[in-house]
Amino acid sequence: MKRVLLLGIILVICILAMPQGVMALEYADVTANVDSVLELDVTGPSEWLLTTGEVNVNPDAIDYTIIANSPWSVTIVPTPDDGIMAATLTDHVLGSVLEIETIPDGVPSGSYLPVITTAKILSDDITAEAGNPYSANLQQDVAWTDERLTETGDVYKITLTFTIAQDVLSG
Repeated sequence: MKRVLLLGIILVICILAMPQGVMALEYADVTANVDSVLELDVTGPSEWLLTTGEVNVNPDAIDYTIIANSPWSVTIVPTPDDGIMAATLTDHVLGSVLEIETIPDGVPSGSYLPVITTAKILSDDITAEAGNPYSANLQQDVAWTDERLTETGDVYKITLTFTIAQDVLSG
């Protein structure tokens, strides 16, 4: 009996001491996405001579090229944000808001929008790898009451900040 008990204990010890095959599974999730490409290159018009008593259209369009691999939109923000051109050296301002017309595909839209606060001016889908060219015309109404600037270096000015953003699709 002692022998059986001793053999039983030895058997249990041997079973516990034997190397056990252990198998564990670990998973690594690999995710990826294509990087977002949004590029905007803007070339502004040269100095613009405004004629009193007329609606003036700038002779040089604002040209911009867009490269994007997803739907996008372009907005402009004027400074000053009221969209009115202000003199750089004096306190004179023009009496009306600057307006912009987008020209997608080389065809003028025929409709000018006031440049007030932030305005979305154009949106489209994926562009060619080299980019798609776009243009915009500006027009400024100059009244007889708008003052001619006489100080050297004083000009009417507005800064238009063009921003491109990826359009988020809802759904």
